[in-house]
Amino acid sequence: MRSTTGEKLIESWLDKQTERRYQPAILQLLTAEGWTILHNTRHTALEYGKDVIARDPHGKLVAIQLKGNPGTRLTKSQAQGMLPQVLELLEVPVPETYMLSPNERHTAVIVTNGEVEEESLLEFEKIGQRTNQPISSADKLEVWGRGNLLARFRSKINNVWPTDIDGIRLVLEYHAKNGQSLVDVKDFSELLRLSVGVPSNETNSPEKNAKVASALLLGEIIKSPWYEAENHYALFQISILISIFCLRYCDSSIRLGVVKSYDNVITGHCLDLISEAQKKEFDAERSWAERSPLEEVDIMKERLRLVADVCATIVLSRCSIDREQSEFITKTLRNSIPSGSVWGEGAIPSLIVRYWAFRNTDATMMPDQLLRGAMYALVNATRGVPPNPPSPYYSFEECLYLYSGGQIGKASDINEDSSRNRSWFSTTILYLLAKRNWKQTCKNVWRTYSKILHVRMDMSVEHFYDAKLVRDGREITTPIYASDWNDLVLEAINNDDPGFPDGFEDRSWIIASYIALVPYRAWVPVVLWLDKNISKTWYDRQNPPRVTE
Repeated sequence: MRSTTGEKLIESWLDKQTERRYQPAILQLLTAEGWTILHNTRHTALEYGKDVIARDPHGKLVAIQLKGNPGTRLTKSQAQGMLPQVLELLEVPVPETYMLSPNERHTAVIVTNGEVEEESLLEFEKIGQRTNQPISSADKLEVWGRGNLLARFRSKINNVWPTDIDGIRLVLEYHAKNGQSLVDVKDFSELLRLSVGVPSNETNSPEKNAKVASALLLGEIIKSPWYEAENHYALFQISILISIFCLRYCDSSIRLGVVKSYDNVITGHCLDLISEAQKKEFDAERSWAERSPLEEVDIMKERLRLVADVCATIVLSRCSIDREQSEFITKTLRNSIPSGSVWGEGAIPSLIVRYWAFRNTDATMMPDQLLRGAMYALVNATRGVPPNPPSPYYSFEECLYLYSGGQIGKASDINEDSSRNRSWFSTTILYLLAKRNWKQTCKNVWRTYSKILHVRMDMSVEHFYDAKLVRDGREITTPIYASDWNDLVLEAINNDDPGFPDGFEDRSWIIASYIALVPYRAWVPVVLWLDKNISKTWYDRQNPPRVTE
C-alpha cells in the first residue's frame, strides 16, 4: 500500500469487525481476486453449514466458514469448540446445484479476522486429516487468519487508495464517523472521485477491472461506522452511490457482472431496515416516532418517505420476500405517496420511484390517482404563496429551515433563492400522465402548468454517475406554449434516451433508487428511460397515438 496510513486503516477496520460485519467485505475481496460467488448466506436456515460457497480463479469449488475474532486470538479451546462446525464443513457436501459433476469435492476454508494460535492450527490439522477418508466431501482444509486477510485486503485497496491529502482526509473522516447520521451524497461522491477516480481514454481494461472490484471493497470498509451503529438506511445510501459510481467503468459485460454481484448487499441492507421497522412497530398509517411524537412531528413524514424508498427498491429489484414483508411494503408505499409528503422539488423523483413500485403491487387505479394528485399539488404550490417548493438541489433539512422560518433544520442560502413560478419536475410528471392516457387530467392542469417556467439541466451523461456539482452543465429555463395532445405524447415517448450504454436495462432499479437519493440527477430522459423499463404504459414507441386522437 502507498502509505502506512492506509495499512493502519485496514488493520483498525479488520480488528473491529464481527463475523457478520466483515462477511460482505470478504465477498468483495474474493470478487476482486477473480472468484465466482455461488452462495452467500445471511445466517438463515439455508446455510448448508457453509457461509460462502464459491469457485476460485482456477475453477476449484470452495466452501467457507467465517469466524469472528475481532482484535483477539483464535485459541485452542475456541478451535475445539468449533469442531462440530468444521466436521459439517468437511463432511456435508455442497448442494448439487453448485457442482459441475456428481460428487465433486470441495476445499474447506475456515476464515477468522483474529490471529490463529499455533495450538489451534494443530487442532485444525488433526481434523483436516479426515479429508483423506472417503466419508469426507472436502479434499482439503485451509485456515485463513488475520495476517492472510490483511495482506490480501491491502493488495486490493492499493488500487483505489487516494494519493492526495484531501482524498486521504476524506477516507479517514468517513472511517471515524459515529454512524448515526445519514450520508452527504456530495461529500461521498467527492471521496469516490478522489480515491477510485474517473476513467479516461487511456484507462485500459485491466485497470478498469481492478478499479471496480477494489471500489466495492473500499465501500465495505468505509461503511464500518454505519455497520456498527446498525444504520441500515445509510448503508443503503452508500451502497447505491458506489454501485452507480462503478457503472461509469462498465463498458464490458465482465465489469457489469462484478457490479451486479453487489446487488445482494444492497437488497440485504433494505431488508434489514424493513425488519427493523417491523420490530419497532412502524405503522405508515399513524404518526410514528422513535421518541416523543411532539419532538419529531416535523420529521415523521420524512422518515416514512425514507423507509418507503427502501421498500420501493425491494419491489423494483424483484427481490424474494415473504407475505408479511409484502404487506408491510405495500402499506408503506400506499401511505407515502400523497402530496402532503412533498416538501420540495427534491422529493419528486423519490415520489415517482415509489409510484412505480406501488403500481407494481397494486393493479387498481389508485397509484395513478396519487400521481395525478401530486401533479396538482406541485403546480399549485409552485404558483402559490411563497415559500414555494425549492429546487432539487436543496435537502429536506434545508427546506425544513425555510418552512420553519429558521427555527429548525439546516441553515443555507435557501432564503435567497426564489423558486416561485419555476418547476423542475412538473414536465416530467406531465409526460408520465400523458403516456398513461390521462388526457383530461393533462388538459385540466394545463392552465396552471403553462404559466410556470420549466427548468431542466443539459449536461454530459458522464456527470450522472456521481452527485458532485459541476460547472460545465447548462440550466435551461423554458416557457410553455400551446401544445397538441399527440405532440405531447410523442415528446413523452421519444425523449427517453439518456445516453446509457446497452446492457444497463437490468440496472433500472438501482438507477431509480439513485435518483431518489440524488434528485438533481433525475433528468427528463433518465426518468422516461426508467419509466420505459420499469412500468407499463398506454403509449410507448411501439404504440404511439393515432393521428385521429
